[in-house]
Amino acid sequence: MVTSLTSFHASWQYESERTKKLLDRLTDASLSHALYPGGRTVGRLAWHIAQTIPEMLHRTGLTVSGAGEHDAVPAHAADIAAAYRTAAASLSEQLRAQWTDATLRETDDMYGETWPRGVTLDVLI
Repeated sequence: MVTSLTSFHASWQYESERTKKLLDRLTDASLSHALYPGGRTVGRLAWHIAQTIPEMLHRTGLTVSGAGEHDAVPAHAADIAAAYRTAAASLSEQLRAQWTDATLRETDDMYGETWPRGVTLDVLI
């Protein structure tokens, strides 16, 4: 569980930079590749990563900019990478503006369970 925003921001910076590098390596052609027969495509998985940031944090009351939960997978890899960048930056801005270390102990309904916000950030990473 994340117990301080300082530690979260350090981890988030590291992890989101690596995710950006990965997303930047995707091509439009790679998006339609399924990892196994009947499985999600690379594009769907990448889009899920981009969509999850605003979707998950919305459940905590934050308004994080980015892809909508029901938006279709873009046809272009660059659009997925851009949506991720928007959401990752917006998350950092929202946390700095609205949360404190004490906020991390507050709880929210997350997918039918009750999670402390520090757990939510840990799961997000």
